Amino acid sequence: MRILIVYTSQSGNTKKVVDLVKEQLLSRGYNVIVKNVLTVTPEKVDEAELLVIGTPVHGFILFGQKPAKPVREFLNSQLPDDLSNKPVIGFATYLFFPSKALKPIEDAIKSQNGKLLDLITN
Repeated sequence: MRILIVYTSQSGNTKKVVDLVKEQLLSRGYNVIVKNVLTVTPEKVDEAELLVIGTPVHGFILFGQKPAKPVREFLNSQLPDDLSNKPVIGFATYLFFPSKALKPIEDAIKSQNGKLLDLITN
């Protein structure tokens, strides 16, 4: 299985999680490619059999929390028109309660007919 992990990391915490996930998947024999959302190409997204999206949470509880801007831009411009055959997992790293920060990932995947396997916060 070809797994593409796309992420952005402001302080390095999300990158640390990505590295741990990659290491575990590789040890289980999966083909894993990790790309920063700023450098991933639509072709890499198309080639993947599983897409994992990682983001830090931005914003405050009172003003709304959301994925980091590069991830939001990736969701708006890099997702294939049809994700019906591509399962997706989204995860977020955060300092405080993430509220509904992963809702934009869920909405983007579902709008492209994608199958969201899970949203993970913690």
